[in-house]
Amino acid sequence: MIKNYVIALLAVLGLMVACTSDNDSNQSDASGQNRVDGQKIVDDDTMTPEQKAQKLVEAGEMLFSPESFFLADRLFVEAMNHDSSNKKAQMYRAITKPMMNLKGIVKRIEPLMKKDPKSYESYQANYYGEQAGIRMHPLLDEFLKDGEPDIATEKDLQDFLQGQVAAYDEARTFFRENRDLELEINVSEKWFDQRLKDRGHICTYTRIHDLATDIDCEINMDFMKMKVDRGEMEVFKNSFAGMQIYSILLTAYDGTGLQKTIMETRDEPLMTQQQKIEIAKNSDEKLGTLRDDQALSQIVDLGIDAMVGVRWIQENQETLCPLPTEGTSFVYTGEVEITSRVDGNGNYHYDYRPGKELLRREGYVLDEGLCLNEGTFHSPLEKVLDTIDLALSGGVIEVEGEKKRQTFIQMGRSNIPVIRSTGEKVKAEIRPTAVLNNPIQNLRSVAPDAYNDCGEAKSFADNSLGGLFVNGDADQFLSETKAINKNEGLCAVEY
Repeated sequence: MIKNYVIALLAVLGLMVACTSDNDSNQSDASGQNRVDGQKIVDDDTMTPEQKAQKLVEAGEMLFSPESFFLADRLFVEAMNHDSSNKKAQMYRAITKPMMNLKGIVKRIEPLMKKDPKSYESYQANYYGEQAGIRMHPLLDEFLKDGEPDIATEKDLQDFLQGQVAAYDEARTFFRENRDLELEINVSEKWFDQRLKDRGHICTYTRIHDLATDIDCEINMDFMKMKVDRGEMEVFKNSFAGMQIYSILLTAYDGTGLQKTIMETRDEPLMTQQQKIEIAKNSDEKLGTLRDDQALSQIVDLGIDAMVGVRWIQENQETLCPLPTEGTSFVYTGEVEITSRVDGNGNYHYDYRPGKELLRREGYVLDEGLCLNEGTFHSPLEKVLDTIDLALSGGVIEVEGEKKRQTFIQMGRSNIPVIRSTGEKVKAEIRPTAVLNNPIQNLRSVAPDAYNDCGEAKSFADNSLGGLFVNGDADQFLSETKAINKNEGLCAVEY
């Protein structure tokens, strides 16, 4: 799980970079063997502090990968020690700093994992078993295990994640405040090599000392220069906002007793919903209580800020993705070729044909994904964005669900109760910010207050669910969509 988190973070940012350099302190040959020696740069008296910082950043780029980001981080920190105004060093440091908090996390969570024998067995196999060294580079493995076993409770884990919220916010703030920054970075062609997708690590890293590392890769370390501009900066900012929101959701309510609940319910397929909820209620009185009155309200501000970037990308399509001339074929996604045409009002439309290669936003780190058109969403993009804006501003939005009913089907001589769709839609009005700006103090207050004969929820004490359903019709909406089931008697299944 930890390695997947590291890889996902770098992949989302689109900045899995490594490079060779023309600096003598970074020696290489055609076979992919390199020495990155930051100390040699530091000791070079012929360079100014600003020049040293630039060379240290270039050296760090050689080590900027999912398996060695922590080695690169040391060089970026050293670069900022020589020139704190170096924007490229600041950018890389903004990315690596949240990841550096993962140091020792595998060892740190061991006490918590030990409390659950089944989870601990998987934990041991993933991080200490025979296959662990194959899946994870030894230096990364060492980095993730370099800590003290100090996370023993759900609260300890939530406290760690709450620290990540602050780290993500710092990174997001950098990209927001430097949204107009334009840079050229070095990206290794090896990250576009299919072999990386099919195999584990293909480079060996040997740490010589704090600022020097030997790299030996199975493929050449050829690199290319790629550009970063506001398009990338807005996406990176929103990526960190997404991780910040996810961490806030994981820490907003007290998780004390959750591990006990999971252990007692996960291997009980016949246990009813009512039984599971009662076990959760009895696991610990703190479970489901609000930890911080202000935490969830941050999600609204983060969403509003994210929409600034989305709107900018939408409004600057002509610059980001110049439209082709009429009748010209170009490619927008890996699945379709799009041919443009112009209607009588001068508006562009696109005809789709599957099976063509992808044309990218050449020369940029995010070479695809920023170009929007009629085919981007099933609903018109403007309508989607307007709905999000309305929700974030505290407005009421309409939600729609599939209406279902309980009926019977004959199987042999028996009539079996089943839940089937009617083909109709059910609608309700909700105010999403209600549960963020005025959060529910205890989730038990919105738990079901009655169950049917099958132990399925059939009603709630609070039919607004904390103010979410503005008309107080949660009971009706969820009943008609069969999220709750008021029918008594035989237990029905989805069919």
